[in-house]
Amino acid sequence: MYHISRRALLRGGLGLLGGAALTGCDQNPTSSPAFIGPRSDQVRAAEQARGPGAVRDFTLVAAESEVELGGVTARTWAYDGRIPGRPIRVKAGEVIRARLSNTLPKDTTVHWHGLALRNDADGVPGVTQRPVASGATYVYEFTAPDPGTYWFHPHTGTQLDRGLYAPLIVEDPNEPLTYDDEWVVVLDDWLDGVTGTPDEVLAELSGGMGGMDHGGMTGMTEMTPSPTPGTSKHMLMGATSLLLGGDAGDVRYPHFLLNGRIATAPETFRAEPGAVAHPDHQRGR
Repeated sequence: MYHISRRALLRGGLGLLGGAALTGCDQNPTSSPAFIGPRSDQVRAAEQARGPGAVRDFTLVAAESEVELGGVTARTWAYDGRIPGRPIRVKAGEVIRARLSNTLPKDTTVHWHGLALRNDADGVPGVTQRPVASGATYVYEFTAPDPGTYWFHPHTGTQLDRGLYAPLIVEDPNEPLTYDDEWVVVLDDWLDGVTGTPDEVLAELSGGMGGMDHGGMTGMTEMTPSPTPGTSKHMLMGATSLLLGGDAGDVRYPHFLLNGRIATAPETFRAEPGAVAHPDHQRGR
């Protein structure tokens, strides 16, 4: 059976609409354009309706990096040589202008997860923008209208399963809560540079169920895979987790990170007795 991907469907739909638009233009040369471009008056008006405020400039360097996870060193891809990447923090209504420098060996993009933003800044290669080639730079500029805790990451291949992610905090100028400390917590399941790469995992998953380890696990504690001959290196089947409410997924992860640290070398949050903390929770993927 032939399967059509979401991206292919979108492209096909755009192609059909484009054909219809061209036909309409042939029949009525004076008709207006069928598509709204990213620099059109309609988009400009929508951006102005968001009440854009001050422009905040940020730089992101996507690069091959060696990161320290707390006694475990991993070779991965990261923003500015760290995981998670440096948080971007703005106030609601401010304009984010982020310059991405791609020093990776492959194309990449940045997707601003959860934000309501202009389509051409959404960071989906082949759909909302062309990929940012290796050695190239690209500037994302958009208004962050809504307060909240978000994050950003690529939408290119398996790059999301590397270290290319970071928090994005949009503060509320009229914050109704009062607190003494704010803690940003980013959770991630990790294997890149430890037991393999995301590309190897994808290749193994694409090969089907043959040779899989059918043993389960009952918790989400740290574990070190020790594959036996004839079993899969990265795949699990029947794995369960009380914390996840049942199914624990199909991939064997050696570590579960909190702010880029393994369980035996955790990040510590400190507060004065009686202090009120406001945690911003995120899951890396």
